[in-house]
Amino acid sequence: MLDTFKHKGLRRIMTSNLEEKGITNESLLEAMNIVPRHWFLESAFLEFSYGDKPFPNSANFSISLPFVIASQLSLLDIKPGDKVLEIGTGVGYQTALLCEMKAKVFSVEKNKSIFEKTCGLFGKLKYNPKMFYAKDYDMLEKFAPFNKIIVSETLEYFPIVLQQQLAIGGKMIVTICNENEIETKFITRRSARKYDVTILAQ
Repeated sequence: MLDTFKHKGLRRIMTSNLEEKGITNESLLEAMNIVPRHWFLESAFLEFSYGDKPFPNSANFSISLPFVIASQLSLLDIKPGDKVLEIGTGVGYQTALLCEMKAKVFSVEKNKSIFEKTCGLFGKLKYNPKMFYAKDYDMLEKFAPFNKIIVSETLEYFPIVLQQQLAIGGKMIVTICNENEIETKFITRRSARKYDVTILAQ
């Protein structure tokens, strides 16, 4: 769990590049400057941890680009104390960013081996998200409503049950792959029955 001056320098370069690409959320940039991204990647990719590129994982999924993570968390506009539901814990990098931004994080992972590995990692960190192994999206309904929901995995259908767990004024991002078409939706709940939906550019 080393975090050298070199890695800290690489993080500063990473966040500077994100600012040049239009990321302006100060609390998010600060979190990305603090959280060591290389702790969440396979050791073979240690030297490439802070480039803006996805990396394959031993569980055969990719870790999102820093710019993709930064763009989505910027849209959600995470505030201290926000109750955030994250679907798809993965390696936990985004989970750690949310914690660093002082959100109350509820994170769900459906792959048991990934869940166990990531739980083991968080046991060594200062962050304490509530982490769950579950395949059903309604599993955390008892903790709703959530101020923000981010679905980090690509789904085959739109999860109405998650949308209903948003608080009034809450925001949600979800990516749907349907018949080879991929859409990322940004949703804001305006009232008990009204939702604003924007399709984000890919």
